[in-house]
Amino acid sequence: MPDVYGYINASSQRQDAVGHLALVASVVPYSQLTLSEAVGVTLDMMRLDPRPELGHPSKAATDWAEHGLGLIDCWQARQLRYQGRGLGDVETLARRIDALRVMCARWHVHQAEMDLAAAKDKLTAR
Repeated sequence: MPDVYGYINASSQRQDAVGHLALVASVVPYSQLTLSEAVGVTLDMMRLDPRPELGHPSKAATDWAEHGLGLIDCWQARQLRYQGRGLGDVETLARRIDALRVMCARWHVHQAEMDLAAAKDKLTAR
């Protein structure tokens, strides 16, 4: 875990941070981590995504929601094929998946608020 978080921290400082964060997010569900731990790492990476602060929350939400769907697929596969081995704490897993969903929803709402404000500004400029 220290190596993973070291890489995440270093890559979050780069101009191309999103690509590095997405790379780690695509690998952690298939690592030696339990799935509940992998979702925790994914949430930490989501918090480091610079796009919401740069004015692109909807794009970030859509990309991370895709990772979330992949995590749910992993959950189902481990449940069906491996009788639940490698899931970790299922309650924690469910809470973290829900936190991912809520964060994506908030980013979409933030995008809608930004779009509404831009539309209002456009109307008042007329």
